[in-house]
Amino acid sequence: MRLRRKTEARAEIERALALDPLSLIVNSVNGWVHLNSNELDSAAEQLRKTLELDARFVPAHGYLGLVYQYQGQYAQALAEF
Repeated sequence: MRLRRKTEARAEIERALALDPLSLIVNSVNGWVHLNSNELDSAAEQLRKTLELDARFVPAHGYLGLVYQYQGQYAQALAEF
């Protein structure tokens, strides 16, 4: 994603999810990929699913906070941050 190779990033994260669907970091990065593709609803859904796996996983809260911030939902963003 940082190299602006979104198609390749999406393929790699999908492969990682297939290999380890319960990985917290892989699920969070999947949300981040959606966030950076400006797919905010998909990103929020993925990050909430990640937090269902472990509500204490900090990176998912941070990414979800960014999603809420970009959506103008500042109270929710603050709660996640």
